Amino acid sequence: MKRVKENRGFTLLELLTVLVIMSALAVIAIPIFMNKSVEAKQVAHNMNVSMLESQAQLYLIQEDVELPNYNIINGMLDAGYIREIPIDPLDGLPFVVEVNAEGVPSAIPGMVDVTGVETNRAYLSGLTTSEGPLTPTFNGGRYFEYYLTTESSSISLTATLEDVNDATMTLNTGNLVSGVASAVNLNIGSNTVTIVVTPHTGIPQTYRINVTRPSSAYLSNLALKSGHSTYSLTPAFARGTFSYDAAVGVTIIGVTITPTAEDDNATLKLILGSTTTDLTSGSPSGIISLALGETRIIKVEVTSNTGGVKKVYTINVTRPQS
Repeated sequence: MKRVKENRGFTLLELLTVLVIMSALAVIAIPIFMNKSVEAKQVAHNMNVSMLESQAQLYLIQEDVELPNYNIINGMLDAGYIREIPIDPLDGLPFVVEVNAEGVPSAIPGMVDVTGVETNRAYLSGLTTSEGPLTPTFNGGRYFEYYLTTESSSISLTATLEDVNDATMTLNTGNLVSGVASAVNLNIGSNTVTIVVTPHTGIPQTYRINVTRPSSAYLSNLALKSGHSTYSLTPAFARGTFSYDAAVGVTIIGVTITPTAEDDNATLKLILGSTTTDLTSGSPSGIISLALGETRIIKVEVTSNTGGVKKVYTINVTRPQS
């Protein structure tokens, strides 16, 4: 993740800008509260959005912040850039301030048209997958884009409507039933899962899950040899088993390993202590020396071509003392 670097040196123009904003902080950083009319709520909403985004820009200039960041509003509050977290007059939920990878802050929800007409929106109250939690943590009224990484070829997805009597929803191009799991097949690489929630009257709300399915970081075989002799691994090799033991004879002064990757495009490395050497799938390594009475720890690191997932296989090879 990128970080916004601390900037303690300002140009004269930047310093004047900061001083003006700071002098107005006591006024502009106070949340604008709701009036009873729809138009007044819309105006108050937009004023809160403007205030939060202005204060967020100042916060990002001064503070060290990871990018992207799903919500900096608590940090803004703790550092004194706002007096309290405002509640959105339109839906009664706290605002969120998101920052993208380029360091641009956005209040969520964003600006609305001031029409005086109430706009109905439908949200999800739950969104879960068979492959674990989403990033960021699900918040149906504030976060509409999520991320997930899985090695599975498909996921089971369950979306739950806040009000099943007031909205319908679709998953990609098909209908989706609230609270009922649906299977989604995944290609290797990037996949976008789109859920659209449509109220009977009002504006549809779109949720997106960006799912990354990395290519294989597994081995299909791992052989330990010395000359023409092949030594057994304990337990027997299996792609999902990552730790093995092996014993050689007292006269064996060195061994080689031959890893075979499931994906020919995966990157293989031999790790011996602090030394790392590139390996080629299906080809033996150089000779790995063994001292009398030594148990040598040999590691093979596999990195997937897509997604950057790493798996490490370890063989503990023992040469007896006598």
